[in-house]
Amino acid sequence: MILILTYSRGLTDYFELSFAKLGGQIVGKLSYTQGDADFKGQLSAIQIAAPDVIYIPGYYGDVAVIAKQSRQIGLKQSLLGGDGWDAPELWQLGGDALNGSFISTHYSVDDPSSAIQQFVREYKQRYGNLLPDAHAALAYDATRVLTDAIRRANSTDGEKLRATLAETKTSRE
Repeated sequence: MILILTYSRGLTDYFELSFAKLGGQIVGKLSYTQGDADFKGQLSAIQIAAPDVIYIPGYYGDVAVIAKQSRQIGLKQSLLGGDGWDAPELWQLGGDALNGSFISTHYSVDDPSSAIQQFVREYKQRYGNLLPDAHAALAYDATRVLTDAIRRANSTDGEKLRATLAETKTSRE
């Protein structure tokens, strides 16, 4: 059984559907506002529900605070999350409170594909050996898609770009 602490609706909906399809039982859903500093009310409700794991599809700043406060009140469940966790700052902010947590994401610096490894090398070279996180990878991909659309449209006109972006079907290496 699981309790979901929601922020990201899309991730929550997909997780909920997939988890239920696999026979999982969701014992409750709570919400918060990004940037909140006190999660003790939600965490107390989680203690009462006693789920096996807690799914938190938020961003790393909030997740670090939630993780620390959950451990402070004695919650020991594994915390699960998505790509919003994928930032080095999460581990700096959350520390040991994140032990036993799991993240699912669309990108990893350890992916052996040549396109990913080229991106990682170029990013590290440009940003002082800093490893790119999932947000950097998404920004890179979005920039490549936009640059390709500008080239194909031969214009930066909004309507022409919209039409060209709508025609985009595959990656252009």
